[in-house]
Amino acid sequence: GLEYDALAVTILDFGSCGDFELPSGEWPAPGEGTAVTWSEAQTTPLTHVYAFAGYNYAYYGADVSFDLAPHPTQGGFFADDSVPSILDPIADFGRLGFGNNPGYLPCPAEPADGACCLSDGTCDIRTESDCLAQDGSWQGAEVPCDPNPCEPVPVLETTWGGIKAAHR
Repeated sequence: GLEYDALAVTILDFGSCGDFELPSGEWPAPGEGTAVTWSEAQTTPLTHVYAFAGYNYAYYGADVSFDLAPHPTQGGFFADDSVPSILDPIADFGRLGFGNNPGYLPCPAEPADGACCLSDGTCDIRTESDCLAQDGSWQGAEVPCDPNPCEPVPVLETTWGGIKAAHR
């Protein structure tokens, strides 16, 4: 979605970087939104989604902005290629600022490190994605490897009577 002062910001051109687009109403007017899809799943860390060309000429120097926003009826989500899609909420939206109104470029936080249990039972500190790429079992952000959370829990075979006798 978009939010901006249509009297102050003029859009000259716009276009989707995906393979299919489903715009609402008067897109790209303020308060409208669009959905963009691709034929193939996008797996790169950064993917170009949309492009705009415009200017702030009529109010040169005015403190206005051109803001990305959630879709007015659908919200802001990324969907994967499963059926039904798993929706991940968009964490933050950017803004192009004019005049003394600063722009804003949200940047994703660095992935957190944590304990990763590898198939041989060793523990290594990695990001979740690095751990899963090695077929490891990620134990969580900031979980240490000391003590080793990957060591198997010993199992003692016994009977119910043996347990009762041990705890009398």
